[in-house]
Amino acid sequence: MPGQHRAFAAFAFLALTSLLAPDQIQNDAAYTPVASGRVPPGTRVRSRQIRKPSDVPVNTQQEANAGDIVLACSELATLAGENPFQDAADGWRKVIRINFKPTYKKLVGEAPEMLSSQELASQEFQRLPIAEKMKLRQFQETAVTKSESVDAREEAKKEVPQISERVAALLQSRINVQRGGINEKRGLQLVENLANAKAEQVESEIVKLEGHLRDTAELAMLSRMQSDDIAYLEAVFELTSRLEPRERGIITLAESQELLREQKDILANTRVELQAVLEKQSAKVEAEVEKLSKSARELRAPLQPGNKKTFTGLIAPGLHLRGKIDAHRNVNDEVHIFEHKARQRKLLKTVPMNERIQCLGYMDLVQREHEASCAVRCFLVETMQGETWQQEIKPKPMLWQQVVGNVYKQACQLKQLMQSDANVHEVLDWLGSTQAYVPCRVDR
Repeated sequence: MPGQHRAFAAFAFLALTSLLAPDQIQNDAAYTPVASGRVPPGTRVRSRQIRKPSDVPVNTQQEANAGDIVLACSELATLAGENPFQDAADGWRKVIRINFKPTYKKLVGEAPEMLSSQELASQEFQRLPIAEKMKLRQFQETAVTKSESVDAREEAKKEVPQISERVAALLQSRINVQRGGINEKRGLQLVENLANAKAEQVESEIVKLEGHLRDTAELAMLSRMQSDDIAYLEAVFELTSRLEPRERGIITLAESQELLREQKDILANTRVELQAVLEKQSAKVEAEVEKLSKSARELRAPLQPGNKKTFTGLIAPGLHLRGKIDAHRNVNDEVHIFEHKARQRKLLKTVPMNERIQCLGYMDLVQREHEASCAVRCFLVETMQGETWQQEIKPKPMLWQQVVGNVYKQACQLKQLMQSDANVHEVLDWLGSTQAYVPCRVDR
């Protein structure tokens, strides 16, 4: 009997398998990648696995070829020697680390001087005792959440007196970056709120101007009434000329005609002058209304976060620029991009050269994306504790060309250095020379 039970169980299993196998095979096929993009006949594919052609993401960015150098837009001013807060040599160290990783690791192994000041500070921080690192991390977390700015170079030493200036500067940099990230969304929301408030003021001004246009229309109606008066006088003049002397009374025909002529001339001159004034005033008011309406539309356009997409452009042979904008908005046939700066101490109310170059880079990248289909304008916005200041960054072709030219020249030297398998001392000598060339001074 046990043998019979086992035989029956085996038979039942085989029968069940034969019933389920076709569905199981089809389900497996639904998740099997097909290189050609076609689905094998008879295969059931889940609808959520199929995308329409319009839904398939298209990569419109220019890909870097082997041996090309890729630069971050935020580092461009540093590489051009226009960033007072970072040496050009440190910027080029970062370029080597990102674009020539194996070579960079080998060079660092041969000479620690290849490390940037930030990397050296990070290593120094890691060598601190665990208790001191915990204190500094706690200090950093607290400093980030404070409403007022924190001077880490002074405050951090109160927590751990023996830390170096380099580590304190690293902490300050980390705090500023974190505070900037936290304040960016808040700052852009503040900018949008202020824009909406400004739009309300503009729209109120438009209502007043439209009232002036209505007044002008009423004056135009009065002008037409005066024209009717002239026609009436002409009719009276014609009638009077046909009257007999006894019917005209004591006023002679000549006298009545002269009076009518004078009145007619006065009304005609008044009508011409009034119509000229009305036409000029109407044209001026209509132009102002159109200008203010455009401004109101711009202010009402919502800001859209832009840091989810990376823009890439080939700015010189073998040299690619990449960057992410903070926010943008579309206004008619224009794209407005925004670079937000969360100031830690005060609003600068001016545009430093390194930030101007950064904005010019974003303008170049976004314009390449849209080609000639629309105009691209860039606004630098700085905020701090509810205060804000905004400045439009105008194109500076000569400055942009010189920045790209300087950076391209250095990039070509770096590429030759990397291809020649230079030793660490040659690379360090080259890094020292990157601070020697004169920064851009044209078309500021």
